Amino acid sequence: MQTVTVLLTGAAGQLGQILLKKLYRKYEVIPVDIVRPGVQDGRLKIHLLDITEPRQVQKVFSKYSPAIVINTAAMTHVDGCELDPDTAYRVNSKAVENLLDCCDESCLFVQISTDYVFDGKAGPYSESDTPCPNSVYGKSKLESENLLREKHSYSLIIRPNVLYNASPRSSASFFAWIYTSLKNNVSINVVTDQVSNPTYAPDLTELIEYALDRELTGLYHYGSRNYVSRYEFALEIADVFALPASLINPIKTAELGQAAARPAHSGLKTDKIEAAGGRVHSTGECLHKILAEWST
Repeated sequence: MQTVTVLLTGAAGQLGQILLKKLYRKYEVIPVDIVRPGVQDGRLKIHLLDITEPRQVQKVFSKYSPAIVINTAAMTHVDGCELDPDTAYRVNSKAVENLLDCCDESCLFVQISTDYVFDGKAGPYSESDTPCPNSVYGKSKLESENLLREKHSYSLIIRPNVLYNASPRSSASFFAWIYTSLKNNVSINVVTDQVSNPTYAPDLTELIEYALDRELTGLYHYGSRNYVSRYEFALEIADVFALPASLINPIKTAELGQAAARPAHSGLKTDKIEAAGGRVHSTGECLHKILAEWST
């Protein structure tokens, strides 16, 4: 049986690294990113590629002719996007167009999107709800979704929210920030008025593999089974890992003075992916998975 070639963008990122380790046993994975991790496994070496540069993208497609593209690359710093919209749109939207321009009709394009395509006034949201982003980040990610719908029907869009993993050193993980702060006896302010259903990255990689196996296409939402505020999630982390919850100070989002608006009552309904056979877990189950992983 011929091995299927997968081009994985953003392979050095939080989701990309986990997905690479998950898929390389089954697929010929070509992992690319604009940066490389400091330490790499020789079998999983990440190649340098700037997907905002059309000529670089064309060279990679000419060399590998991928049957599947999984785009996890994005500018995810929400305030950074607000302050530098040109870069946000170039990375989150124009780069997707560059990839699509090189895809033939038989190439499956998997796009990782976000709950920030909604304004957070009426969540949790289903796939049939109309997007209404209130930040540059959300608008640029929605634009990439629209490009897929217009230019490439053979696609899968997955929207997760509040992505986190088991590493206490991950710079993009809410879990890592809470755990590391409390472990080091650092007092932190956590908002009570942003509600979502956080997504455990290893669970998302399981879902992506499941979707590829069953050739799912279209739009799907994914997250935990339960909806919690950032503050409630932080308290849950403290409880599971026996950390001092007294260091967690409840505040309102407005007190942070952030450049970009955040969805307040967000969260993503998972009924559709569950009906397709996808597995969904609670935040508590996921945190206990991390605890079990660390203990071994």
